[in-house]
Amino acid sequence: MNGLNTGSFRVYVNKHLDPVVSTEVFSLNSSQGNDWSYTCINLPRENVTLSITFTAILGEGCNSLFVVDDVSISDDHLNEVTCSFEGQNSCKYSTNSTTGSNYEWTRRGGRTPSEMTGPYGDADGVFNGHFMYAASSNGQPGDMTYLSFPSFISYNPSSLHFSYNMWGTDIGTLDIQSQNIASSIVTKLWNRTGEQSQYWTKDCIPITTNIEQIIQFVTTKVSGSNGDIAVDNIYVAEGSCSDKSLVCDFEDSTFLCGYINGTSLTNVGSWVSVLHNSDNAAAKASTGNGRFIWSASNSNESILLSPEMTVSSPTCITFQYYTKFPQPFGGYLSIYVTQISSSRNESSFNVWSTNTDTGNTWKTGQFELPINNTDYHYRMMVYKSNGEVGLDNINISTSGCITLSGSVSCDFEDQYMCGYNSDTLNAKQVIYQDWIYDHTYQNRSGKST
Repeated sequence: MNGLNTGSFRVYVNKHLDPVVSTEVFSLNSSQGNDWSYTCINLPRENVTLSITFTAILGEGCNSLFVVDDVSISDDHLNEVTCSFEGQNSCKYSTNSTTGSNYEWTRRGGRTPSEMTGPYGDADGVFNGHFMYAASSNGQPGDMTYLSFPSFISYNPSSLHFSYNMWGTDIGTLDIQSQNIASSIVTKLWNRTGEQSQYWTKDCIPITTNIEQIIQFVTTKVSGSNGDIAVDNIYVAEGSCSDKSLVCDFEDSTFLCGYINGTSLTNVGSWVSVLHNSDNAAAKASTGNGRFIWSASNSNESILLSPEMTVSSPTCITFQYYTKFPQPFGGYLSIYVTQISSSRNESSFNVWSTNTDTGNTWKTGQFELPINNTDYHYRMMVYKSNGEVGLDNINISTSGCITLSGSVSCDFEDQYMCGYNSDTLNAKQVIYQDWIYDHTYQNRSGKST
């Protein structure tokens, strides 16, 4: 709809009864600009034949244009709240702001213009990937901007998934709310205020069923220009929310327990969930089932970030890993823990590293999380440089890590092999099942290397 003399546009749903009953379900007036816009209409769920009428009403004069394209009907009503913002006008949303304010939601690719605020790429870890953000350098304190999605009805228990970034000293408020179409009642579903993290954070909230509703992401500006707020990867899916947890078996291939990719200049080497029977070296070396998280690139560094957690006593983190680094340049796999204070000050320290191939097998690693203050939050950061790496079955034990003696003496009965590491010969812990007996227990069930 474009032009100085544009009139109005109406959409009617016709129930083919006797007589036909027509109901207006959508309308727009005057020019809407020169860009394509998307919308969605919920059709009545009745056992009756329907037809749809698109009506263009001309205004006075000849300067008007009405165009309709890509009309489709889908049983998947939840797709209307699905957006990664990668294509211009690729998904169905609208924005509006406090009257007269230029504080508004804007689609952005790459990092935001302001220093020390906003993300450095999208929520998938791609530097030039797209997201929506509200720039705090615009507008006045108290201004609000709304990101709204088309109305929908969820007939089964469902949840809203999204990623957000709230980094900077002048972060305001991000609210998620639902507006009931029938009653116009607005219900707040979720809220964050103030600086949260330099990194993207995944989250999920349950939504109400059996009502037609609109989901809105609402930001409120405070004083200062270091307060960009961003959102990405928004979608509604049937089912309840998965837990955010450092403990993860990566079986949920989408939410990944809240783990996210750190930003890289390309998406080459990004961490993805794959099956243990996939066609890659890590899967071929595995004897497990289900899924694990995997990164492969011979020329790129990749970062995996866990959700934040709180702990109150010394804690041991255990995990399974596979490594295969390119020769002759090699690579490394390192794990850092970031300690986050209540004022969001962060300090990181290395807790585990390897630059050795695991060979045609997976190994078990561990590290102890030192607890200096129970008020701190902790986040695990996994860095991989070059090569192929797999991770799986990350767990927490409050009983502490198994002591790796560092001694030559070892019976090789535990999975950590007393701290032994394999090198050139790719030695590995095995269970002999043939005629060779384990020396420690004098039977075929013991372990040796």
